[in-house]
Amino acid sequence: MTISNNYPTIRPSLDLDFANSEQLDPRITFSRSTTAAYYDANTTALAEQNLLLQSGTLTNAAWSAVNGTSSTSAILASDGISYYQIITATSGGNRFQQILTTLTTGLVYTLTFELYAGTSNYAGIVAGNSNSAGAIFNLSTGSVVSTSGTGVTASISAMLANGAYRCSLTFTSLGTSIYAGFGVSDGTTYNSSVYPSASTGTISGQLSQLEQRNSRTAYNATTTSAITNYIPVLQTAPINQARFDHDPVARTSLGLLIEQQSTNLWLQSQFASGWSTTNSTTSLLNNIAPDGTQTASLLVDNTTNGGHLVQQFATTTATSHTISVYAKAYQLSSIMLYSYWDSKGTGFNLSTGNIFTITGVTQNTSNSITPVGNGWYRCSITSTATAQTGATGGIYTVSGTTFSYAGTGQGIYIWGAQLEALGFPTSYIPTQASQVTRAADNASMTGVNFSSWYNNQQGALFANYRMTNITTVCGISLKSSINSGNIISVVDNSNSLSVYVNGAVSASSNFGIVTQNLPYKNALSYQVNNFGFNRNGVTTVTSSSGAIPSFIDNWTITNINGTVSKFSYYPVALTATQLQSLTGS
Repeated sequence: MTISNNYPTIRPSLDLDFANSEQLDPRITFSRSTTAAYYDANTTALAEQNLLLQSGTLTNAAWSAVNGTSSTSAILASDGISYYQIITATSGGNRFQQILTTLTTGLVYTLTFELYAGTSNYAGIVAGNSNSAGAIFNLSTGSVVSTSGTGVTASISAMLANGAYRCSLTFTSLGTSIYAGFGVSDGTTYNSSVYPSASTGTISGQLSQLEQRNSRTAYNATTTSAITNYIPVLQTAPINQARFDHDPVARTSLGLLIEQQSTNLWLQSQFASGWSTTNSTTSLLNNIAPDGTQTASLLVDNTTNGGHLVQQFATTTATSHTISVYAKAYQLSSIMLYSYWDSKGTGFNLSTGNIFTITGVTQNTSNSITPVGNGWYRCSITSTATAQTGATGGIYTVSGTTFSYAGTGQGIYIWGAQLEALGFPTSYIPTQASQVTRAADNASMTGVNFSSWYNNQQGALFANYRMTNITTVCGISLKSSINSGNIISVVDNSNSLSVYVNGAVSASSNFGIVTQNLPYKNALSYQVNNFGFNRNGVTTVTSSSGAIPSFIDNWTITNINGTVSKFSYYPVALTATQLQSLTGS
């Protein structure tokens, strides 16, 4: 069969192309009483960036000592690979530096080094040319002593284990060529064009980073090339604004997103507080999260031989619950999501995007992993919970295929945790001090907006859609507000294409369970004693017996928990080959 030869010649009287238009027909009434998350086609945010070369190899020719000498220490930096570089001051204005020629005048940059005290407790960072910016840090007290330069700010924070400090200088570039470096300070003195200013003493530094932003993020190593990555940004739609969702990696349009109501039962979804750790720590290192903010947390294991996890307590009921979290590989590459109510867990490899079985742990029956860009994945598990108040689920670091091991102080990025009393994950619902509910999306067409294109004697419906699940009352349907039992449904919760008269099935065909997040095309034709049903171009199922419903006066999309890319209505019944052509094209 040649599809083009059998395509309907009559034009649809209603043709809603959500995926390509990315807007609502003005005849559609849409509502949702809360904000909601989705991905658009274009918005990105600056993610990992390091404009310095050889950031962890300070013995490379890209670096040089000025007014001092340099040598390599025997002490490892926090990455466990690089050794601190010692600078010994021989005169004022000493520094260990790299020359940069690609900065843009007027833009804000943040320069960061991991610094370790030597014979001097005072260190300085400088971004210098004829208009220098600098800061002095006390590595004994962990404090910023002072800054120099217009609009300059500085920050210092202790590293997790090795006694060093991550020190940052934020400045506005006043030239395209600067030297960026660190050195020994006397704790008080600045020089107008060179900095730091000490003639004796030692200080150590390593793991350098320069970023075009107003605060530092987690360290990213470079060798011969600079790093600049971007991340797709998870958007927030205002109240009553329809969401036209997109694949965050391919950036392709998926169509109109319609979800049922759901509540995130976990508090502090970004791990700011309220989480209990075991053999681990969580820290906010300002790495870029899927929403483009610097709110990702690092879950780090300790040396205890056991499970390394973060968990939260909540109240659950005896129904399906889903745990989900966004995660990204750092030093470690795998996590396990664990449901305490049934003692099951699933492993997720954040380097390959694969799901695997954790040694000695029964795997959850339902699980998923979805890439969302720049190495981030959204991972989920689903199972039936028990009615309880207590520990609900845990996020574990994993070594190989085991969750119980002796850690080495390594970690993985996590963000956006969610617990829902549903059998599937819905779009992210951020929480802070209390649970948050996202309202249902509702799209409908009534009155003259409906009657202008509907034929109550015969017609055909076509829908191109994808769903996360079919576990609730859902569908893409033509209905009656007078008799709730009169329905023509091209997508419904029983996986059927159905025609109902007075609540009873007049004609129907069930094509089986849909696969999560795969696209489907359904077509339904109706006329008294003449029905046709098709999905994805298979042989059309027909029925020559049955009535059609009366008083049909509205079109609705309800709770499909997925996207509709296209809906069309033809004001005449279509043949079996035409239905097959529609859904097979």
